[in-house]
Order: sequence, then C-alpha cells, then structure tokens
Amino acid sequence: MGYIGIAPSSVWIWQPTEVQLSDSWRTLRTEFETGWETRRAKWARPIASVSFRFERGRLTPDDVGDIWRFYKDKQGAFKSFDLPIFGRLTTIESAYSAGGFSVGLADTQDFTSSISSRWNRFYVQNVADQFDFFTVNSVVSVNHVRVQSGGANAYAVGEPVSPVIKARFADDIYSPTYMVALATTLGIPFTEVRS
Repeated sequence: MGYIGIAPSSVWIWQPTEVQLSDSWRTLRTEFETGWETRRAKWARPIASVSFRFERGRLTPDDVGDIWRFYKDKQGAFKSFDLPIFGRLTTIESAYSAGGFSVGLADTQDFTSSISSRWNRFYVQNVADQFDFFTVNSVVSVNHVRVQSGGANAYAVGEPVSPVIKARFADDIYSPTYMVALATTLGIPFTEVRS
C-alpha cells in the first residue's frame, strides 16, 4: 500500500479490501400498560457504522505502523477525521481538469447540496494515486455537480467517486496487535460523527 510516513493527518488513506456500511437509527418508544406504544424518531437521518477489512498479505508492517500512529494521533475515539467509504458510488462522466469548479458525474442522484445530507462530500482518486475531496455546492443537472473548490489533480472518465463522512474510531481499546487482528478478520470499526 506504501503510504509510509503520511500519517498522522485528518484523512484516512488506507484502502480496504472490504467495506461494510450499516445505518443506526434512534427511535424513542413509550409502552403503555394497555399494550399500546408511541414511537418518535430522535434523529432525522441515521448514523453510519463502517467496518474496513484488509487482506493479511496486503497490510505491510509499515502500513500497520502508519495506521497505529494515525490512531494515536486521533486519541482513540476522541478526534474525528474524513473517512472515504471507498465504495464506488458513481464515476467521473466527463473529464475533469485541475482548477475547475464543477465535476461531471455518471449519476448525481446520491449527492445533494443539502448540508444535512450525509453524501454532500465525495472523494476521487486517479490512477496515479492522487486524490481530492469535493464538497457539493449544487446539483446542476443529471450528471453535473458544482463543487466548492477545484481539486489539485486531473481525473479521467470512469474513475471512481466515493462518498466521504466525518467519522471516528468506534473504540478506545486498540493495540497494534489487536488492530491487525481486527483489520484482517472482523474489520476496524468506525462511527459517523455529526458536527
């Protein structure tokens, strides 16, 4: 994977081999003696729980050391960071050149300019392993979004676009050995953070 020395930063950069994404809702229920109940949604939208699993052969000792420095820099579950989901949600539809303020996407139905949307930011990585984060200002058309600022890199048609959430580590109890065991079996768990 070869990201030696980049961590710590405010961005998770190690691409997993498997991503599991689930939603957690908070419903308040009141049960009455008659058996009736009332329900109220505490959250307008769910909180994402994410798990990243890595193949043992792809996770080098340098990667493990880098992830461990990142974890220590975040003070476990205390500090939040940008977490690309790495699930291919859509692709670049029209070529994007560096310095622009719009991006052509194959499908914008999953992105919105609403500040309350979980998918109002996305991540693009090109074949040269360069990447940028974009914040959606508005959805201009079916395959065109206006973004807050232009990225530093150029992207070609067909390159994957992934959503980004603000997240934190799910737990405070890791050690380097435990983290490797999690990464190659159950996966490293993260929780979405709302700010």
